[in-house]
Amino acid sequence: MVRIGALIGLASGAVLGYQLTPLQGKGSGEQTVLRALSDKILPGDIVLADAWLATWWLIHAISCRGADVLMAQHGRRTSDFSQGESLGKKDHIVEWARPQNPNG
Repeated sequence: MVRIGALIGLASGAVLGYQLTPLQGKGSGEQTVLRALSDKILPGDIVLADAWLATWWLIHAISCRGADVLMAQHGRRTSDFSQGESLGKKDHIVEWARPQNPNG
């Protein structure tokens, strides 16, 4: 059994790239899959993903490639809607400070 992740073009439904990882264990998570596919993300692309991928490190890596990111906020992160730029009810742009490097 394996985990499969894919980048899919929303306009055409074409699979732009995919990655297989073990179902369990180190290096098997969805974030690892997206990191492995990041070379397929081009400037001007918009990456739409779920809240499990909404980490500073992934958003930063995608932004550095010149792409934009649209993700629901992870449930453990709280929002202060008085900060940032309001776009609508429960929708706004914020800047996150860079956290400590998880690799030391």
